[in-house]
Amino acid sequence: MRARIEDAVARDLLFPAWFENMLGPAAPPGKADEWLFTATDVVLYRLLHDVTSPADALGPAPQELGHRRTLHDRLIVECADYRKP
Repeated sequence: MRARIEDAVARDLLFPAWFENMLGPAAPPGKADEWLFTATDVVLYRLLHDVTSPADALGPAPQELGHRRTLHDRLIVECADYRKP
């Protein structure tokens, strides 16, 4: 998955709205590796948890406590850092 994201970045392809809404339009300067790691986790989360929203990358927070909720919360925090100016 990461290789596909790296390829899309290298080819300057457009990302879906949900991706840019969550991760911004590109990796922040000096944080490409961390950004790619988080981007991969976001894509995998969508696939594993059948999130299909065209705008919301992760969907609503899971109500139950556990690994999925912990991952959701971590991705929200990490992605917010990438969208900061």
